[in-house]
Amino acid sequence: MQGELLRIWDETKDKSFHYTQIDEAVFLADRVFVFGARPGRVVEVVDVDIPRPRDLHVKRSPEF
Repeated sequence: MQGELLRIWDETKDKSFHYTQIDEAVFLADRVFVFGARPGRVVEVVDVDIPRPRDLHVKRSPEF
């Protein structure tokens, strides 16, 4: 599934995805917005500095 989402992003580069799992968000995103509890507000924005193109092997790297 993550590979397919990565392919879609590569083709369009104009998508917003919403995740509840941090590792999935970091793998797929260039920027992660962390939301707080009620009321839902952005509490942190994290830029992901893992170069593209990415594949599943990046999850084993120290940067991940």
